[in-house]
Amino acid sequence: MYQELRRLGLTKYEAKMYQTLVEYGQLDAKAISKLSGVPQTAVYPNVKSLQEKNLIQQFSGKIRAYQAIQPRVAFPAFVEREKKKLLLLQNDLVQQAELALHKKEILPQKEVVQVSQ
Repeated sequence: MYQELRRLGLTKYEAKMYQTLVEYGQLDAKAISKLSGVPQTAVYPNVKSLQEKNLIQQFSGKIRAYQAIQPRVAFPAFVEREKKKLLLLQNDLVQQAELALHKKEILPQKEVVQVSQ
């Protein structure tokens, strides 16, 4: 699963953490670090990133815990959002490239004539 998560665009740490949460269920940051091998200092930034991608959810309490959102729900929604982002990027790039293409001007170049005896 790790390689597929990486190909989907998750970072190394995100993929390790997501896989750990799928395999072990609800965990706190310390347990995520221990079980996934992700340094404890890197857990919170990657938790935030996974939450922004709607792949995990947070449970508040005395100690915050995290759990993977059900893959059947999380991944189709994630892929759809990424498709929309790519389509917007594609449209922007096409417009920029078309503008650059049409702005091309033929610049006059000096003719160089060499005379030798």
